[in-house]
Amino acid sequence: MALVVETSDGPIEDFFVNQVAAAAVAFAAKEATFSATDLPGDLSDKERAAIADALIESGLFVQIGGYTHG
Repeated sequence: MALVVETSDGPIEDFFVNQVAAAAVAFAAKEATFSATDLPGDLSDKERAAIADALIESGLFVQIGGYTHG
């Protein structure tokens, strides 16, 4: 699964995830705000944190409190 972003220059594939993380990324794409602990799937806390880090590092999501990444 790839996270594709529509820009004025056309679509950009921002990052790719495997099937284990696909539900979490799809969830994040639909939600205005969420916590890393809300990410669905059979994921460990470490995997949820890694997905949250990747979403923040993509520049498409911002941290608004509580969660310390990196």
